[in-house]
Amino acid sequence: MCDDGVRLDLSPNESQRLSFRADDVPSRLSLPATCEACETRVQDKQAAYVRRMRKASGGSWKEVSRQELKRIEGKAQEQYLAQAAERSRQLAEQARLVEARKPYLEAERKAAAEQLEAWRTRPCPSCGRAQVKGECLSCRTRQRTERAVRQAVDLVVALRMDPQDPASVHDLSERVERDTWAAINKRVPDRFGAGAQADIRSLMADELLRQRRSRALSNLRQHPVVEEEARKVFRSAMWSPGASRAVAKRHAEEARTRVTHELLREFLDELVEVRRRAHDRQDVPACAAGTMANGSTA
Repeated sequence: MCDDGVRLDLSPNESQRLSFRADDVPSRLSLPATCEACETRVQDKQAAYVRRMRKASGGSWKEVSRQELKRIEGKAQEQYLAQAAERSRQLAEQARLVEARKPYLEAERKAAAEQLEAWRTRPCPSCGRAQVKGECLSCRTRQRTERAVRQAVDLVVALRMDPQDPASVHDLSERVERDTWAAINKRVPDRFGAGAQADIRSLMADELLRQRRSRALSNLRQHPVVEEEARKVFRSAMWSPGASRAVAKRHAEEARTRVTHELLREFLDELVEVRRRAHDRQDVPACAAGTMANGSTA
């Protein structure tokens, strides 16, 4: 092994006798290196020497006299020293800029640490529990459950409501919400603690939401608008050159699925609009009051 030409497997005295520094080797000489790393450094310096000499002499430095060669070497050395000085100046300027930014970086680090500590100690806005990073797990679980229940209720109300009767939409929303909470609470075992019951209730709400969404999409697949679009796509596909009945059916099913999802979004948007109009007229509340997990009205 070798480090700058120093054999590391020998004693200091032996190593000093056999070692040399690659920086001290004249670039024009081809001296053997004690390891591949040193040999590579020597070759790099030789290549750099050749580039400097060609640049200083205009490309014909090997054909000039010894006196002219010394002059060219001196010129190349001056250029090299000037470049090294400029590099040193740039490094010193970078170090000065880094040193000058230290107070600002320290202030930013301190401000970030204070913000992180404030976030860690922030109380829950719902229950007021301290040092829960803004929201405790129980409140987050409860809010996720209530959100899933609201979405499940909207899926039912959107397909059953009378858009011209906001009062009936309000009553239907309240009734479906009570039934939804009752169905969820009925499946929560009483032997578990409050935390486990909240988790189970959240899982039941998510599962109920998936079931109702799947049921709603299945029912809407038979809607006249969906059927008409599927027939149009099927007839158009059959008129295409080289089309087959199987390909036409596949395109029709893809169109049926796409229109079914679009139709469900339209029903849900219409429900939002009905509730908004009802709220603007102040006939009834914009949406049913949130029923809590224990069956009471929030």
